[in-house]
Amino acid sequence: MPLVDEHILSILRCPNSGETLSVADGELITLLNQRILDGQVHDATGESVDDVIDGGLINESATWLSPVHGRIIDLNPTDAIDLQTLALSNSEPQDDSND
Repeated sequence: MPLVDEHILSILRCPNSGETLSVADGELITLLNQRILDGQVHDATGESVDDVIDGGLINESATWLSPVHGRIIDLNPTDAIDLQTLALSNSEPQDDSND
């Protein structure tokens, strides 16, 4: 069963930007949950996010994520995770120079 029905998803909008939403991929959710456990994730008000999430809806410009707990979508704008404040890469920059 999908996280959210496609018809419902087509109606929903990001509470912070007004953009359309799509289901965040599992890799992003796993990375966010690692960062949540490390105390590195904050909501739109700057408060620390303490509970891992089961999924999320991400806005079109990939700047906000509305968390999903269980099968409940949290569209409260203050609970949204600001993805712009996170460095979401697991890898370090690589030096490609040949010294």
